[in-house]
Order: sequence, then C-alpha cells, then structure tokens
Amino acid sequence: MQDWTETRIFASRREMICGLIATTLPFSRSAAAQEPVTLGSAAAFVGLALLQGAISYVGGRLLASALGDPVISDAQSWLKNAIAELEAFVSAELRRQLDERVMEQMRADLQGINTNLYQYSSLRASNRLRNKYLLETCDTTTASLVPLSLNYDQALFVTTTAMAYRLFTLYALYELDHDRGHIRSARPTMDDFVRRVSAIRDKVGHQMSPDAHFKINCTIVGETTYTCIGVRDGAPITPLYRAPPTINGRDAFEVMRESIKRRIAPLTEPMQKQADEFLKSANTSIQLAIDGYDKMCRRIGETYSLPAGAPPLLKIGVAKIPAVVVMPGAIVGSHTR
Repeated sequence: MQDWTETRIFASRREMICGLIATTLPFSRSAAAQEPVTLGSAAAFVGLALLQGAISYVGGRLLASALGDPVISDAQSWLKNAIAELEAFVSAELRRQLDERVMEQMRADLQGINTNLYQYSSLRASNRLRNKYLLETCDTTTASLVPLSLNYDQALFVTTTAMAYRLFTLYALYELDHDRGHIRSARPTMDDFVRRVSAIRDKVGHQMSPDAHFKINCTIVGETTYTCIGVRDGAPITPLYRAPPTINGRDAFEVMRESIKRRIAPLTEPMQKQADEFLKSANTSIQLAIDGYDKMCRRIGETYSLPAGAPPLLKIGVAKIPAVVVMPGAIVGSHTR
C-alpha cells in the first residue's frame, strides 16, 4: 500500500506531489505474468490480399494474376494460427464450441477451394467451360464455409478469406455464361457477412481494448483520505495510493489517476496497439468485400452498399498489406497488390 500520509512526513505539498508521481514499485507477479497476446497480422493479410485481388479481377485482371500467390500450402497450420491470434479475446463458450472436428472441416474446405481455383485459373480459356465443375465445387463449399466460420468470433479472418474466395468463384461463373443470377443471388449472403463480421469486429475489438480490462478504482475513506488503485480484470496491479483531498492545489483523484496510468502504461499501450491493428484489418476487410461485390453488381447494372442494420464502418486508417507476409502455411507476394 502506498500511503502518502503515514509512511513519510512530507515537508511540503510540493514534496508530497513529487513523491506520489515518482512511485515506481514493480507490478505484482500475477500482473507481470499476464503478457498480452501478440496479434500477428499475417492471418488477416491473407484475406485482405485475396479481397484486393477480387477487386482487381472484377476490374479486368486475369483470374490467375488476380489470385496472385496466397498459396495456403499448409491450411492446417494457417488455420490454427489465424484462430489462435483471436482465441484469447472471445467468450469461453465459443472457445469450447470450436472443436477439432470443425477445425478440420474448415481446413479441408479452404484447401479444396484453394486447389480448385488455382487449377481452374491455370486452364486455357477454351477449356474452362468443360471444367466448370471446379467452380461449382468452390461455389458449394464457400456457400457453406462462410456461414460456418461466422459462428465463431475467433475465425473472423477465416471468414474474410472464405468470402474473398466466394467473390472469385461467383465472378468466374459469371464470366462463363454472363448469367446475372450468379451475382444477384449473393446479395443475402453478402448482407449477412457484412452485418455479422462488423458485429464481431466491434465485439472482439472491445475485448482487446485495455479499457475492457484495466480500471482505476478510487474511493474516499472517512472524510479526508482519498484512495486509488489500479486493477486488471479485478485483480490489483498497483499499490493502494492514499492522499488528502487535494495535492498541490489539484484534486487528489486526478493526480493519483495520472500516476497510475503512467505506471500501467507498459501493459496498456501494447494492448491498445494490438486492438488498433485488429480493428484496421477487420474494418478494411469489410470495406474491401463491399467494394468487391459492388463492382460485381455494377457489371450487371446494379450497386451494393452497406446493408441496413449493419454497424457502421469505422473511421480509422486502412490496413496496409506488406510487400511479403510469411507465416506458417501462408505466403502472400507483393504482386497481389
């Protein structure tokens, strides 16, 4: 407990305020052990690169070059990394629901889609119609994978990857026969994707934010003793600060809060950075999906925008895909930009 009225007799209010701010006792062992989960962005970049590619595909780029090279050579490793990054921030109920059987289904679906699209994109144009079954398989698989992955908050970037593959598939089908139904029929799926992914973005983003975990609790003991303490998920992580109502003419609560915020900054600042990176990636994925599908709709004389009832797109920066992202089971090359 940091007692500013009993552990030391201060010669002046100036000395008392200096003593309060200069307190640098280490965090408790339990707090230090709770290292923030590192949010690697590579999983998000796979979906982002594919969504960017889908937009360029609708804009006239050939399928093979638009797909670029997110080569998910090991879908199992990629899937586990993509999900593990967000696992700590979702509810215990969802963590229990996402079992190995569902993981294996997602892995197999992603691998199958990836393989079929690359095979189809490698064919000569004259051979594509007779191999339409490759696209039809992707159509069926993405139609089930997108809603399946949406059931699990931690599978957010699996969902954005699946949606990107779905856009590729639908537009490739449209290129074959120019039937507008391929594009029109996807509107309900896109509406559901935008609404639910936006809600997941907000929910997970809140759980990743330090505001959801760190609090500074202040109270008045008796009539003249003001106290504050920093807590993480309800557990104290700073000494108890005690002071008279004012410190050097300032409100004691205000001064103690400032001191505690500085003390816990080594924990809160990295967590805030993680939350910001996540929100940028998730928000950019939603925007790219909307833009991609809107371009498809414009090809048939229609438009698409944010559906009614969807949480708004955040007014934050756009996630930038690095030139090359490497993670277990996924490589994204710079030519996908």
